[in-house]
Amino acid sequence: MLANTSRKKKNTVSIVQLQSPTMGNRGRRPGAIRMARLRERRQRGYRVFQIEVCDRDIASLIARGLLDRLRRDDPDAVERALGALLDRIAT
Repeated sequence: MLANTSRKKKNTVSIVQLQSPTMGNRGRRPGAIRMARLRERRQRGYRVFQIEVCDRDIASLIARGLLDRLRRDDPDAVERALGALLDRIAT
């Protein structure tokens, strides 16, 4: 009976890792992690795009109140501002 319990725990851990590719990634190759994240995004209906943003675009995000002018050089802040802009357009 003890052997069955330990076998179930191992299966549970592997299922959790499959559902959440960002957890328990030690030993996994970076390419495999990226592909798992990409598949998860696609399954949720999201797509990933790489775009070029010029200074005028950033100034426009600041003017619309979507980006703090002090964070204009922060890629994460610009990404969030672009996401907020897309959210406004979609609703």
